[in-house]
Amino acid sequence: MCICRHRDSPAIVTVRDNRSSANNGGGVLLGGTTFPLLDIGDGVAANVLHNDLSFNTANALGFGLRIIAIGSATAESGIVEGVVAAQITNNRLQGNRNSIMIDAGFPERNSPTGECDKRTFSARYDLTFAENTLSGSVRKAVLLSFTRGQIYTGNNATNNHARWQYLHGAQFTIDDPDQTLSLASAVTPASNTDIPAASLVLDHPERDRYVGGSCPDDVAPAETLDNTLIYNGQVIAPAPN
Repeated sequence: MCICRHRDSPAIVTVRDNRSSANNGGGVLLGGTTFPLLDIGDGVAANVLHNDLSFNTANALGFGLRIIAIGSATAESGIVEGVVAAQITNNRLQGNRNSIMIDAGFPERNSPTGECDKRTFSARYDLTFAENTLSGSVRKAVLLSFTRGQIYTGNNATNNHARWQYLHGAQFTIDDPDQTLSLASAVTPASNTDIPAASLVLDHPERDRYVGGSCPDDVAPAETLDNTLIYNGQVIAPAPN
């Protein structure tokens, strides 16, 4: 189930009292993007409540809830920003391969023809979690990343920092009074191989982790990202590189 919005056609949606379980991909995907269409979307407002988003393990991604900002689109210059505002209330997320994923989506580092992508990707998330049940995650309980989340789910060798860049100047604001995400205890990854199974992962670096390639901004020193994460009213500082 993908809930996305075209920039000229606002989406304000409620997903309520559904059972979206044992799917090939995942339970619910909220996208501030028109993925997989080539046109660029810009946001969605959603209320996700009283759903059973469990046992989505059929493939290596297998998420209960995923929130992304950026879709796959033709290369063009300028700033591309996705916006997601969501209330996530009283949902059951049990036995998923990855229960909750909050990530950038598809911030291409190179265009489909191989040239350096001229776009700059950003995002704004305003998320509230309350009264949700999260248990029995197989791979990641919670993954929050300012780049494409698949880099840290271990499902595809093509998902790496050479292919996917980080958001720039993004702001993720998350209210989570029940501490369902427990970001204070999250693992800061150096690579996918150093992350324990069923862990909470926070990928919020100060600078882009990739240096190299043909893009001018990817040469040393690595570029500063200037992303902001506010969790329960407190700014979580980015991890030094």
